[in-house]
Amino acid sequence: MNLPLVLRLALNDFKARYAGSKLGIIWAYTSPMVMVLIYWFVYTVAFGGTSIDGVPYFLWLICGIVPWFFFSNSVTGATTCYTDYRFLVRKVQFSSSCLPLVRVITALCIHLVLLAVVMIIIALNNFLFIGQLWVIFWTVSGFLFVLGIGKILSIWNVFLRDVSYGVQTIMQIGFWITPVFWNEASLHESLRWLSSLNPVAVLVKGYRQALLYGSLPDIREVVYFLSVTIIAYGAGVLITRKCQPTLADRI
Repeated sequence: MNLPLVLRLALNDFKARYAGSKLGIIWAYTSPMVMVLIYWFVYTVAFGGTSIDGVPYFLWLICGIVPWFFFSNSVTGATTCYTDYRFLVRKVQFSSSCLPLVRVITALCIHLVLLAVVMIIIALNNFLFIGQLWVIFWTVSGFLFVLGIGKILSIWNVFLRDVSYGVQTIMQIGFWITPVFWNEASLHESLRWLSSLNPVAVLVKGYRQALLYGSLPDIREVVYFLSVTIIAYGAGVLITRKCQPTLADRI
């Protein structure tokens, strides 16, 4: 893989999203921040929520919503990468298999800045632990997870264009069924296992545990997430290799 080329494409992709806008990339960070403030206001002012497990709700919320944004932006962006860059896919000398990676790296750039802001806010609120370095583990494993999912969906979207619309709908549903702004502990015990089957819920929980408590969640959840990541990434690589020769004809 030509890494300099991938990074250059990611940079161009990042710039192209906000081309013609006076505020440019500021919009990439404005949208998630506004959403965080809306949910914080609704929960703390309208519903009277103040804290979860001794953690101010605002801190608890931003530690969960940042990984969700990374997952959502990466997967939706990667899904349409081949159709968006069809002019590159048709070039014989260009290895288009790197395009999902380009979109995930673009989302990662936004994610790392938001994550840095979150860690500064956490430090200012005296939530500072050496165990917060576990967030590196979740960032790397989350990167591989979304890349695997992105590889699969991007190929499917070439053969069935409805996939991209389906992904957008699933993301809307997924946001509400994933414990991003609501506490998993509020579920009845008989239903909590369903949440644990959601790998994105495990990813969100992993970020929260690392950032707010400096620890890992239940080791069984960690093993489960890594297993799903390996399967998703492996399947993505295999599907890409099998379908790559016919993409130019299908695009």
